[in-house]
Amino acid sequence: MIGGGTRHEYPHGKPAGLGFLEIAGALVVICFVLFASRGPVYSGVMIAAVIGYVILHSRLLSKYESDGLAVWIPRKLTIVRFHNRKPIALVLLGHSSILLIAVLLLFCFVPAPQAVSNAVIIAAGAALIAVAILYVVFERRYVRSSDAVRVEIKR
Repeated sequence: MIGGGTRHEYPHGKPAGLGFLEIAGALVVICFVLFASRGPVYSGVMIAAVIGYVILHSRLLSKYESDGLAVWIPRKLTIVRFHNRKPIALVLLGHSSILLIAVLLLFCFVPAPQAVSNAVIIAAGAALIAVAILYVVFERRYVRSSDAVRVEIKR
């Protein structure tokens, strides 16, 4: 999965079915990028294909786990705990991300001139990425300054 790193080990090599499914998933993503803008029918088909891929990937991994072909790698979850309360900068960044998502959804579904919608959606998407980067930077700053501490939680 994207950004998740390796979640399984394959003692006998990666099964061929999983390799083919990952290639099919890449093709689904490429088709989604190419055809989703052509209308709601194409978008619906592409969303159904992505959902189908996720379900098939999950069931295939479950089967490989039960057959012993895939071994799940347990990971620890790391969270950040603040000593007193969450700093106002992080609270505001969290609220601004929700506001930006609302703006994105608003301009996706409300009829507006195409040029205006495109500009607002691109700007809101870029701002959402900037907010996420700032959140990570501020959170690391608070951990380094001993205002917060990282806590590992076993799953």
